[in-house]
Parts: sequence; C-alpha cells; structure tokens
Amino acid sequence: MPYVSKDDIMLFISEDISVLQGASTTVNLILYKDYINTQLNAVDADSIVVTLYNSYGQKTYQYSNPIVAGQTNTLTVGAPASATQGHISFEISTAQAANLANGNLYAQVTLTYSNYYPAAKTYILPQLQIGSVAGSSVAGPGDGGTGSGTGANEEGVLASGMVSYNVASISGVTPGVGKVSFNAADPTLVTEATFYNLDASRYRNVLLENFLIQRTDNGVDGTITFYNVNNPLHYSIYKIVSYARINSEAGGGDDNDNDLLRLTVSYEDSSYTPVENPFTFYVGQSVSYSLDAFGGASNAPTSSQPGAEGAQGATGAQGAAGRDGIDGADGAQGATGLNGVDGAQGAAGVDGAQGASGVDGAQGAAGVDGAQGASGIDGAQGASGAQGASGVDGAQGASGVDGADGAQGSPGMGIFFKGSVPTSNDLPTTNLSEGDAYIADDTDHLYVWNGSVWADGGSIQGPAGIAGAQGANGINGADGAQGPTGAEGAQGPAGINGADGAQGAEGAQGAEGVDGA
Repeated sequence: MPYVSKDDIMLFISEDISVLQGASTTVNLILYKDYINTQLNAVDADSIVVTLYNSYGQKTYQYSNPIVAGQTNTLTVGAPASATQGHISFEISTAQAANLANGNLYAQVTLTYSNYYPAAKTYILPQLQIGSVAGSSVAGPGDGGTGSGTGANEEGVLASGMVSYNVASISGVTPGVGKVSFNAADPTLVTEATFYNLDASRYRNVLLENFLIQRTDNGVDGTITFYNVNNPLHYSIYKIVSYARINSEAGGGDDNDNDLLRLTVSYEDSSYTPVENPFTFYVGQSVSYSLDAFGGASNAPTSSQPGAEGAQGATGAQGAAGRDGIDGADGAQGATGLNGVDGAQGAAGVDGAQGASGVDGAQGAAGVDGAQGASGIDGAQGASGAQGASGVDGAQGASGVDGADGAQGSPGMGIFFKGSVPTSNDLPTTNLSEGDAYIADDTDHLYVWNGSVWADGGSIQGPAGIAGAQGANGINGADGAQGPTGAEGAQGPAGINGADGAQGAEGAQGAEGVDGA
C-alpha cells in the first residue's frame, strides 16, 4: 500500500500509473486524516497543490485547486461529505507526457488552511512515487547509451544538465571546485551549506545565485531541497534564512568563479520510509537541489515551474465590544450614621472573542470576510444596599472621577429573568433561549445563557451599608405614683424557744417585819 504521511494527514495511491507517449493519463490520489480509510474532507483546505517531480528530482508540472491562471493546471477535488471527499485527481496531458523524463514519477501534495486553530497551517507531504514514464524522448537516469549517454558519470553529474555537487565535508570545511560542504551529517542538525561557485560540471551556479538575488534579497521566503543524485527519493528540505559570499581568492571581489556562497538554513523536513535508514549526508556523495519561493515572488523566470500561490488568508472580523454594565442602585439611608454605600458596579459585558488574524499568503483569490464576533452580554443589575435604621444624613461624599467612555459595541442581548436555582450546577440545559437568566442561591451570582454556555455575571448583592452611630441616652422618667397597701400577710410559724436568760441579781433585803403580838 504506497503512501506517505505528514503529521495527521496521509497521501495514498491505490496502484501505480504508467505514463506513455502519445496518451494522456488520469491520476487519482486519496487523502486520509488520522487513519487509512478515514478520508480527509479535502474541500476544507483553502488550497491544494500537487507538484510532479521527474526521475531526476526536478519539479515539472503543478495542478491546484483553486487554479492559478498561467501557472497551474486543474486539480479536481471530491464532493464534501461523500464517499470521494478525500479524492483529488488531475490529468497528465499528451503534451506534458512528452516532456517527462523516462523513469520514476513522483507527486508532492501541499495543503494550506488559513483558518486552522490556533494559527494558519500548511502541510507539505513527502514525495510519493505514483508510477513511471516510458517511451519518452527525454532520457532518464537509467537509460543506456554511448559515452555521452544519460546515466550518471563518475562524479555523479547527470547528463540531463541538472546542477550537481559532490559533498566535500560534513564538518563545515571550505569546499573545493565542484563541491559543497555541510556542517553536519544528520540533516536535522544542518544549519549551513557552503557551495563553490562552479558545480561538478564546472558550470557557474547561476540557478542558486539568481534565486538569492531576485527572491531572497527582495524579502521573498524560499526553501532549498537537497537530493541524493543517485536516489532522488532521499532528500531534505530547508528554509533559506540568509546567505553570504565568501572571497576565496586574492583580489577581484567575492563573486568570482572561484569564490564561495554560504547559505544559513533552517531544517524543515526529510524523506522517510520505515524500511530504510534515515537519509544522511556523507563525504563523496553526489547531491543536487531544487528551489521554491513563497510569499509574493516576482515574475522573474527560474529554471523550474513557479510554485502555485497560496490562497489569500481571510482577516478575522473584530469581535464587538460588550456594552457597559448597568450601575448598581444607591444603597438606602443608613441609620444615625453615614449613608449606605452605593451598590456594587454591575459586571462588565463579556467582550466578543477576537477574530483570529489571517496569515499573509501569496496573493491569490480573495478570502471571504471572517464572521462577525458575537455581541457581549449586558452586565447584571447591581442589587440595592440593605435598608439601614433611620438616622441623620451622612456627609455628602466627593464625586468620583468619570471613567473614560468605552468603545461603542454592537447591541448586546437582553436578559430574561427566569428564577433561581440552588447552585450553578443546577442550571437547566434544555429549552433555553439567548438571554435567559437565573440566580444561584448559594453565591447570589447571576448566570446568563449566551446561546452556547452559561456566562457568570457576578454577584447581584451589594455590600451592606455602614452601621449608624449609637444614639444618645434618653432622660430619666418621673417616679411613678405610690401603689396601694398590700394585704396583710399570713401568720408566720412559731419561732423556736430562745435560750435561758442569765441568773438575775440578788434582790434587796426586804423590810423588817413588825413584831408579833
């Protein structure tokens, strides 16, 4: 089952095709997401580009949806929500077949999503061998012949005229004529590639120099893909970060035939198969390269077909600002003290979500406007302060400074108070309309249904007013009138006998009695 994958997207072809001279050929590819047999809904992509590569690893023709006039050919995408939603197909015309070199034929698919969360995303899938070309007048790497035949010579330079270099070093050593050096063998660690200005055939490396001057110097992003000449299925892709010329001979400036060109690059991806060792660079290896520009390339021609422009990313609409919440009502008059404080400021309406900014793609078809952000809900009404006991008026507080006017937002939805629930966990989930509102008894928070979730509008209870000062003591009242005499109480029980009193003093001598007769 021939397929390649990148992240969660896979590209599959059910059987190899054979491209023959004098006949057109229809190619049908299938895109899957996550798993084989789970087709990707291809129409969701803003653009899909299929690029054909010949047996030398050179880019030949491109097919895209939407089509880029004058640059790409028609790519047909399967109907959405159907049994063919992941199918993409194109036709290799008779004229195109005549220009393809004999040998293997490869396809690379690029998908662009401008509204991918949280940011726009582009998938560049590895090349997939989709079949072969036979009978072409353009010789391939495997064709036989005389000494001027089309196979690779001892230096790995193909007679097709493809730019080729021999690897001189994988530790950054300055290369000699016809050679290139990398600062690492592992493609994922390479950050520099240094070219001699003459390739292995002693031709000036004009293809690369023109790209850097006409594209990179004008702010156009670009990639360079290094191929193993003897096996174009082995390749690594890098973003070109910057470049510098290096003077390697005395006098005459730094752009002579015997000078050098050093690229600073950032690794992006490599070819991969689970049955072979990963692609690496090694001394003596013959390598070639291809170039791609994106982000507004000029119309200057290059030696390969221009890449299709990505669709224009749509700019997300600015979410509407929520309306200011209603001011809470003033608290009631406090008792004997200061007036009750004003009720708490109603909660501010929830701001509409910020529409995601569309990424700048290369100029293509105009993107549709992003959807209008939802209006913010009204802030909840602040509750009146508690009623304090009647007292004297407190001193007038100083006026607060007016806040700056908020930006005028789109009208928010109204609220319709429906009642209360014990807690927010008891809020209803069915038969709801936008603006329905309930109070949670446990927190006194107001919850408003915004059409998809319950929005917490905060507490509706204002803080209690400040207690009034203690009132002065009242004057003493006059004594009440004398009450009537109470009835005589009942006879109490007999008291206990008291102790014997002390012996009394001896009495005085009585008067002498008269004599008897």
